[in-house]
Amino acid sequence: MRRNGHGKTLPRNRQVLRWKPEFSAATAFARSALAGIVRVVGETVSDMEAHGEAPPDPMSAKSYSGKFQVRIPPERHKALAMQAAEQGISLNRHVTDKLCA
Repeated sequence: MRRNGHGKTLPRNRQVLRWKPEFSAATAFARSALAGIVRVVGETVSDMEAHGEAPPDPMSAKSYSGKFQVRIPPERHKALAMQAAEQGISLNRHVTDKLCA
């Protein structure tokens, strides 16, 4: 249950999002920003094509193996391995958890 502006309890099916003027401003800004991005990307692609360059494939169209290599100092490697051992998990799992936190 939620209370309305007069302190009365509204049943769940009567709870509504009330329109606020700031939503309109945020929406207008988002639309303007997106239009600007679309314009710049379009101009960049046109310029590349005019100079005989092919635009790169979108990252979302690429497939990923789930593997990549990271070089770190040996002492950091050791510290991460010790942390993983203390937690009873693999080094890979420990680093993945840290990267995704």
